[in-house]
Amino acid sequence: MTASPPAVPLWATAAWLAAVQAAHGLCQCAGACGRKHRASGYRCDQYQDLNGTNLHLAQDGKVYCPKCFADIAKALRQQADAEATEASAARYAQDDLFALLGDQ
Repeated sequence: MTASPPAVPLWATAAWLAAVQAAHGLCQCAGACGRKHRASGYRCDQYQDLNGTNLHLAQDGKVYCPKCFADIAKALRQQADAEATEASAARYAQDDLFALLGDQ
């Protein structure tokens, strides 16, 4: 008698399980990866089994197939980097203002 694989991967976190269940095992990409997914009604047609072992949880709380995940994760990192750069620039601009006023 052979043992069947577990229904839930051993590495699954509560957040990942909740996201996979909410997505019903489907990639949630609607074009954020840069592809239009026109052939499948503007949604990624990558269906995973119910345990979703091939789905990846992104920073936005959604799960994506490996193809979409790589592009979406890259875009989210670029957005976070841009926001950090803006926040840093705003902080240094304020420091310069205080230096001009002589309040150090």
